[in-house]
Amino acid sequence: MSQLILMFRTPDLEYCDNQPSDDPIGTFFRGKQRRFQFQWQFKLKEVPNGEVCFCAELGESIVMGVIQRVLTVTALRFVKEMNPGFSYRLSDSHDLPSYLSFPVSTSMDRFIATKSGQSDLPELRKDIVENRKSMEQRKKGKKN
Repeated sequence: MSQLILMFRTPDLEYCDNQPSDDPIGTFFRGKQRRFQFQWQFKLKEVPNGEVCFCAELGESIVMGVIQRVLTVTALRFVKEMNPGFSYRLSDSHDLPSYLSFPVSTSMDRFIATKSGQSDLPELRKDIVENRKSMEQRKKGKKN
């Protein structure tokens, strides 16, 4: 079983940041500057020997203008510099598909691995709390 939650801060939250809300997403973003957050919870069939990576490949070529391509490549280079192991290809050819790939552990803001059968899983749509020391080690690419 896996769940992917995409949460986006809507413009109306800018004007009611201090007012109570029944909206759990609005409550989540209250007091935060971020515009979006993805939360992903998944179960692996077995513990992998190496890194767990997220990879996405497009089935169609990407058609962009010169300015769009320059801005996209600049953004992707920045992401690559900030995230060790991130790789990508933008292709306008049907022979070489465009893709992006990155190690999950060093690319996520929070990452929590639970044991098989553990019942106290992090609750999605809420803050995910990770041990600070574990987070620092993970961001440096070190295993616990």
